[in-house]
Amino acid sequence: MAYNDKIPSSQREILEDLLAPEVQALAKALAQVLPRHFNMRTLPTRKPECIQLVLDALKADSDFAEVFAALPFYAKHTISSIVHDPNLTIDYARYQALYGVSPSLPASGGSGKKEGNLLSAFISNVGTIPPVLAERLLPLVPAPVQPAAVYQPGELLEATDLWIHATEVAACRDLLAVLLLIEQKAIKVGPKTGLITEAGARPLHEALLAGDYYAPDEEPGYDDDVQIGARGIKPFAWALLVQAGGLATINGSKLELTAKGTKAHRQPPEEILRTLWERWLKYTGFHEFSRLEEIKGQKSASHPLYKPLDARKAISNTLAQLEVNRWIDLDDFFTFMFAIGESFTVVRNAWELYRDDADHGSFGYDHITWQHLNGRYAMAFLLEYCATLGIIDVGITLPWEARDDRGDLWGWDDVSCMSRYDGLSYIRLTPLGAWILGVTNTYVPCQNSQTG
Repeated sequence: MAYNDKIPSSQREILEDLLAPEVQALAKALAQVLPRHFNMRTLPTRKPECIQLVLDALKADSDFAEVFAALPFYAKHTISSIVHDPNLTIDYARYQALYGVSPSLPASGGSGKKEGNLLSAFISNVGTIPPVLAERLLPLVPAPVQPAAVYQPGELLEATDLWIHATEVAACRDLLAVLLLIEQKAIKVGPKTGLITEAGARPLHEALLAGDYYAPDEEPGYDDDVQIGARGIKPFAWALLVQAGGLATINGSKLELTAKGTKAHRQPPEEILRTLWERWLKYTGFHEFSRLEEIKGQKSASHPLYKPLDARKAISNTLAQLEVNRWIDLDDFFTFMFAIGESFTVVRNAWELYRDDADHGSFGYDHITWQHLNGRYAMAFLLEYCATLGIIDVGITLPWEARDDRGDLWGWDDVSCMSRYDGLSYIRLTPLGAWILGVTNTYVPCQNSQTG
């Protein structure tokens, strides 16, 4: 993520923030590139004199450009990423996603290689560049690497044990089935929460065109492992989506159609699906992270989670950048999301989130990764809401033992996954999804589901 430290106002301020040995190392490194401006026998030892010597050596644009040219390509790309960042800072996650390595920073203590010491002439030791210096650098830096999504051949997925769920036709037909069941007062929900009950999910399980992603009684890895649950995934989502979209409201312990919901029967289903998506992006009555039941502390008085609106928007924006009908590995999707600058966090205070023990099992420790919390949130959002609305097709496996990132987490030995969504492996933007997301202006309803 971007480092929000104070940006120096000038090149002099960068140098003044360095330790004396670091300025001396910079002067020696500059002397190797611009020997005409230095007398190696009489290099000053006092910091103020060294700073002035460096500034004088870099005063001419030709000398400035020569020093920049002496940097290795990875250092130039670090500078490029800062110069082209609107905040003139390093977005570390984006840089890692684009280049596969961490960004280069000035050598600390003046004991690094010449190239590392030379970076001190351009970048502060926390990875920022003054605006006046960025203007001088802009004509010199290479163009930023353009992020590209890495797609998978459809035939490769077909040759695996993945379950492919083509959602476009199912979403349109399931919407009509949901409205009909609500009209029949067959969907039971919690009177206060609006969450579907086990009894309310049964008729939905039977009515869904392609069923749910998993059977509600699918056998878990261990006896007390994470459960799919009788409320399922699609049934759970539909009960919330129709409420968020204003199609249904709670009457006692059941959903009933609103006037808008009654009219929806006569509208093209894709238009209703688009409205549900737009309303869900702004809906604050439910947080998808709450579906990660194994992670405790979510209801702490310190409010450890941010509202999900920014996270939903970031994922939606990334989906809109995908090519239609092309599969992408979920981890590659996350990398692409970082690369285009759409990273997000739903976690305000990870120390409050834990499993079993609030101290040992806390998610505030340094070894916790983005994938453990934010990635799990994204999986829930993608599978339960994006796929249910027909925006993406999904390739899934059983969630148990689907991901191998629990090894160093305290307190997770008795379960084989972190959530019911861990089996989400691949996604594919559908033509319906492209239209809902505003990528395309027209949509021709699909009559036959795809399985490739």
